[in-house]
Amino acid sequence: MKYDFHLHSSISKDSTESLMDMVMAIRELDLDGMCFTEHLDPYFPDEFETFSIDWDSYKSQISAARAMFPEMEIYMGIEAGLNPHSYEEIDRQIRENDVDFVLGSMHCTDEMTIGEFDYYERYDKRKTQEDYMKCLIKNMRDFDNYDVVAHIGFLSKFAPDKGWEIRYSEFPDYVDELLKLVIQKGKGIEVNTSGLKKSAFTLPAKDIIKRYRELGGEIITIGSDGHSREFAGYEFDYAALMVKQCGFTHGAKFSGRKPKFYEL
Repeated sequence: MKYDFHLHSSISKDSTESLMDMVMAIRELDLDGMCFTEHLDPYFPDEFETFSIDWDSYKSQISAARAMFPEMEIYMGIEAGLNPHSYEEIDRQIRENDVDFVLGSMHCTDEMTIGEFDYYERYDKRKTQEDYMKCLIKNMRDFDNYDVVAHIGFLSKFAPDKGWEIRYSEFPDYVDELLKLVIQKGKGIEVNTSGLKKSAFTLPAKDIIKRYRELGGEIITIGSDGHSREFAGYEFDYAALMVKQCGFTHGAKFSGRKPKFYEL
């Protein structure tokens, strides 16, 4: 069985693909189901960007897709962009809307957007990576209303050159602190295949996934982070094989915020 648990549609500002087209793309790949994780990123540092959700439209489109494709499992989730200013608003919107799944995500640190050129120029590479990990740990510690940590190592996705990946061998203390926190809270991590578009690494890299399993981690989802049809379900065979090589026999999907396990 295969489920893409990180998908975006035009509900998110950074996608122009309709939700129905994304469903059809997953269907054509013969996956069993999907979860839309539309961006909810209030108080985003970039004054020209707003990542809010039109909940009425979102729910209506999910209902229409479920009616058109009753054989598919179609779940409604969000990708919550966490920073200390956003916790209260994100928590409110989650509680007011009946979502199946919440990805805990981080797209900015210290009021700077990850991916902007200046972000990689502030400090040397090592300090920037350490700053990223410290902020990620703080967000996942201080906010609790999420299910799975999204794309660990996200800063490498938009880096100007190679070598920005977060590897366990280079940051064992930070990685262990994060993974132990996630496990203690009963949360999970995702394997995000979008990193493979630019490098040989998923987000997180394989060594971190393996370490998560060694520490007793059980909840793991696989997501393409696809914003268009061509990247829906991206490299899922590779990801499933890698997860099994790290010691997992089952992946997780979520319904009503509760994990349900399926055989990989």
